[in-house]
Amino acid sequence: MNKKIPDFSYNLLYNIYFLLFTLLFSLVFIAVYSPFGFTIWFDPSRRMESFAIASIVIFAGFGFLFLSRMILYLVGGKYKLTYYQYFLWIMLEFLIFAVIYSFFTKFILQDPRLLFKIILRTSFYTFLILLIPYSLSIFYFYYLERSKELAFLKRSKIKKKSSTSILNPKEQSELIHFYDEKGILRLSVKHFNLFYVESDVNYISVFYTQNDEMQKFTLRSSLAKVEEGTHFVGLIRCHRSFLINFDKVKSFKKEKDGGIIELDHPSNPVIPVSKTYIAVLLDKFQTINPLESV
Repeated sequence: MNKKIPDFSYNLLYNIYFLLFTLLFSLVFIAVYSPFGFTIWFDPSRRMESFAIASIVIFAGFGFLFLSRMILYLVGGKYKLTYYQYFLWIMLEFLIFAVIYSFFTKFILQDPRLLFKIILRTSFYTFLILLIPYSLSIFYFYYLERSKELAFLKRSKIKKKSSTSILNPKEQSELIHFYDEKGILRLSVKHFNLFYVESDVNYISVFYTQNDEMQKFTLRSSLAKVEEGTHFVGLIRCHRSFLINFDKVKSFKKEKDGGIIELDHPSNPVIPVSKTYIAVLLDKFQTINPLESV
């Protein structure tokens, strides 16, 4: 349960599709089934009016779900949740959904039953409403993620064959060394395994691959010392807190105050580019591909 959830869980597009699919499924659910088992929600003689009222409540509940997913999207940029933490997050969404609809049923629709009994029954139907779209969306995007990983492995094999034929033994064995603040060697990584280095106050984290799995190694040092101690020209600064291996750049998007770089790995590392370093990065692109515009 300490394993981190897939990065697609934080993806903005994934969460938008998830919200739309869950909303559509919920509306269909209340249209074909008496919501939460309460006949008070649906009056057979005023079915369209009852459906409109129930839909408004569903939309109100999804206002909360939208807020929850946006928080998850923002959290994903800084912290990586474990499966256990993500499970608790989902359970909290279920619970708040149930409470919202229970209070609506009790105090707006004036259901005569005890609030506790309403919450129990509402929790069950809320679970049904959310479980199916949650499960289907997770399985679908997990399938996409696995397909992406398989495609990456195929590309990696092709790149390895290509690099073996182009690079000489000295270039293939080139190592980038990382020393701590006392000058002690703590880590050595081949340049084609290194992806990026992130700084956090007095520490740096080195992100590299081992058997195609992304690894993280943290030591007490600074990006300036890394820049001074390496001769690998592909390691460039794109942000005051990031150094990237330019050979691993998959895409770059320029924005108003900088840009965003996506690195070529199934985990889709996304690195910010600050306005200070944007010119250096653009020059690098033009040097590598002089005939292409970025």
